[in-house]
Amino acid sequence: MSGYSRGTKRQKEAEPDVTDFYLLGKEIENRSGSSIGAPGIEDRRFREYFGCAATVALIAWNLLSEHGLLSGGAVIIHLLWALHFMKVYPKQDAGSAAAGGSSRAIDVKTWKKYLWPFINALADLKDIVIDFAARKLNLLYNNDCLLSVDGTDFRVPQAGYKFASTRESLPCDMKLPSTSSKE
Repeated sequence: MSGYSRGTKRQKEAEPDVTDFYLLGKEIENRSGSSIGAPGIEDRRFREYFGCAATVALIAWNLLSEHGLLSGGAVIIHLLWALHFMKVYPKQDAGSAAAGGSSRAIDVKTWKKYLWPFINALADLKDIVIDFAARKLNLLYNNDCLLSVDGTDFRVPQAGYKFASTRESLPCDMKLPSTSSKE
C-alpha cells in the first residue's frame, strides 16, 4: 500500500493508486486477511460491492481532490462507504455494519457524517464530468448513438411538478376513487 491505510492521517502523504482501493475495499468486503488476487477477479469483486471499477473510484477521488470537493478529514474509506451505499441502498444499521467490514460496525452517526458529504460531492462533479452540449462533437464514423436515455435527445429538467402520493396531498379538487365497498 502506498501510504493509505484505513482512516489515518497518513492518507494525505502520498497519491493513492488502484491497489489502495483494492486493499481498502477488501476490508469492507471482510476479506482483509487475504492478499490481492488475480486482477480480473479483484475487479469483479470490487464492482459487485461498490458498483464501479477501482480505477473509476480512483478517478473519482482524484477529481474530488482536484476540484476541492473533499471536506476536511476525508479519506478513501469514506468514498468507498458512499459508493457501497449508492450501490445497495441499505438501511442505516445494515449500511453502517457493512462499512465496518472486517473490524466492526461503524456507529450510525459517524457513517452518516462521512457518507452524505461524499454523495453530495460526487453529485457536484456532474457539471465537470458530463458535457451535455458537446455530445455531438468528434463523433466516430457512422456513430449516430448520441444519447440513450429513454429515447430522448434533449435535456430533461429535474425540477417541476411533484406527483402526489397520498389522498391529502392532491392538488385542487382532484379526488381519488373510493376504495370502500359501500354502494
